[in-house]
Amino acid sequence: MSQEVATIAPAFDQIVAAYQENPLLAKQQFRVFLNKKPNPAWIVDGYGKKYKTFRIGDLQQLLDMVFFCGWSTKNFQHTVIGNEICGTIELHLIDPFSGEHREIVGTAAVAIQVDAGADGLDMRNKKAKALEMGFPKLSTMCFKNAARQIGTLFGRDINRDVILETVDVVSKQDEILDDIIEDAQIEMEL
Repeated sequence: MSQEVATIAPAFDQIVAAYQENPLLAKQQFRVFLNKKPNPAWIVDGYGKKYKTFRIGDLQQLLDMVFFCGWSTKNFQHTVIGNEICGTIELHLIDPFSGEHREIVGTAAVAIQVDAGADGLDMRNKKAKALEMGFPKLSTMCFKNAARQIGTLFGRDINRDVILETVDVVSKQDEILDDIIEDAQIEMEL
């Protein structure tokens, strides 16, 4: 992951320079940056190889690099429903250019492991130390779910079949206005 700092830094320099001249354009450029495809080396097989995910340490380091350590998690909450532990966590971010605060809630659920073939709702069948493994997994999955919401760079589009392209509307504003004016002129001539 540390090799990726070299590829992220130039984009940040451009956004910082743009922010001082045109904050709206810089915000748009930052949004486009957050929706770049992640490096394939960051993506690994998830639990049971059923899906792809990021390793937690890589995700934390990426957050450090992009938000200059301006992030934290708060209010991890959990509840038991049936034989699952469900949880939420808040991921707090500080925009590195504008200083604006953003809060994202991540959610997840983890099954409480029970003996094979046993009734999952009867807690007497719970495997020894099932929560010792399941509870940290829940926290990690909630955190990853929140981070994915930041953008494609953080894994938003991993495991998705259909992906929408991020459009840079602000920098194409003049082009869009020219098209609108041209269409209006054509209609006026009719």
